[in-house]
Amino acid sequence: MARIMDKQTEISKEMLIADIKKAGIQKGDILNLKISLKSIGWVQGGARTVIDAFLHVVGDEGTLITDSFVSVKPYRYLKKNIYLTHAQTPSYAGAIANAMLAYPQVRRSNHPIQKFAILGKYADKLANNHSPDDYAYDVLRRMTEMGGKKVRIGFPGKTKGLGTCHLAIGELGLQQKRLKYGVHYLQDNQVKLFLINWAGGCEEGFNRLIPQYEKQACILYQGKVGNGEIIVTDMKKTFDWEVAAGKQNPKFFFCSNPACIDCRLTWKFSTGKLLKVVWENIRRKRFGHALYAVLVYFKGIYQPEKQ
Repeated sequence: MARIMDKQTEISKEMLIADIKKAGIQKGDILNLKISLKSIGWVQGGARTVIDAFLHVVGDEGTLITDSFVSVKPYRYLKKNIYLTHAQTPSYAGAIANAMLAYPQVRRSNHPIQKFAILGKYADKLANNHSPDDYAYDVLRRMTEMGGKKVRIGFPGKTKGLGTCHLAIGELGLQQKRLKYGVHYLQDNQVKLFLINWAGGCEEGFNRLIPQYEKQACILYQGKVGNGEIIVTDMKKTFDWEVAAGKQNPKFFFCSNPACIDCRLTWKFSTGKLLKVVWENIRRKRFGHALYAVLVYFKGIYQPEKQ
């Protein structure tokens, strides 16, 4: 009989292990985790229990990778102040990321901003080869070459992204206007400045690609872990399809929201009008967004600077 849970059901490690195995996760898997803890429900032991359950399933031969990105500051602040990031800088990426950082055996990649937290067999290999000189999402590129899977648990509005769009955008060399934000970091005992040097992307647009992943057989499993919706994808398949789609139409990941600053204004191939985007945000009483649209339109610098 299928297990039925409501929001009050206390979810144990054993329950999580059963659901993870049902999703086709196996020993030796290399997993990129994007997990909303709240979506799973009331878990005994919280985020650490979720991580322990995945570690149990993938075993000593497996590897877990999650975003543990750090906050950035505007360039005008950085000119006057030192905002220094390091291996112990807390992440804004949520409970799972910060719980992973608490494991004694965790490795964190060396990128100043786009840091990944990594546990398992390939932790050293993946962390050590992600430096300030590497592409922000290079860890994911190497995962595609190693047969990695992406595991998303949570609802689309809560847990964003499913495929490897950031990676494909970098591979395609797509350029996007971005404001100057960054951090300071230590290298060879010297404080250095690092500014964002990659393009981003529209998370709403990324989520709209799920039907395409289904058509291309990129999705390996859809179901439940606790109360949360889980989708498991083959990272190489999503990446290959995204690159092919982007070569045909670089707007493949655009959303349909007329107020979206990202899609309407920031890319070299965006065709939106500034006044229309500003008006759409004002009409929705998103005055901060309206101001940001003006700033990025006039002050933004295309990243990456070279194709």
